Amino acid sequence: MVNVDRQRRLPFLKGPSPSALILAGACIVFLACALTISSGYPQWYAPFSLPVVIPAMHLDVNVNLSNSILVLVAPIPIVTLYLAWSFLFGRSRTIGNASRWLAVFFLALSFVWYCLGILQGIDYHGSIHTLLMVGFSLVFLVVLSLIFMVNRRNPSRLSAQFFHIVLFTWLGWVSFPWLGELP
Repeated sequence: MVNVDRQRRLPFLKGPSPSALILAGACIVFLACALTISSGYPQWYAPFSLPVVIPAMHLDVNVNLSNSILVLVAPIPIVTLYLAWSFLFGRSRTIGNASRWLAVFFLALSFVWYCLGILQGIDYHGSIHTLLMVGFSLVFLVVLSLIFMVNRRNPSRLSAQFFHIVLFTWLGWVSFPWLGELP
């Protein structure tokens, strides 16, 4: 009886709503995507992840936007993908097969990307920058794996949505960094 009364007076004890989690995640994904192109050229904190850079290059060539506007507009495709994916698959307590296979697909593509571009990355950006990009991706892989294991043992909306936030943050920030010469 006391717990029910406490929850009625303090509704935040129930946890955030699914929509609030998704919108908070969209802000985090947006910031990561904006950060990836914020410097204007690849840096350790702005690796120029291709899912953000390719639409940005298209906008820059065809619309000729300033860099500050480009940083605000370029994240829109990844954030839109995150929102669509989260509203379709992110409202459950468990990480579904679709989300798991999406993560495996992007991780496999990223692995191939790093294997094909590591020598160019070392030539154009140096070994420290290239190894930092690999290290950042490995950290995201470990975090995604830990979240997945925690969610399998104790399913919750929070851990399932956190999995999506981390996946799309990685996708927008460092999943496919620019490892070659800039055009």
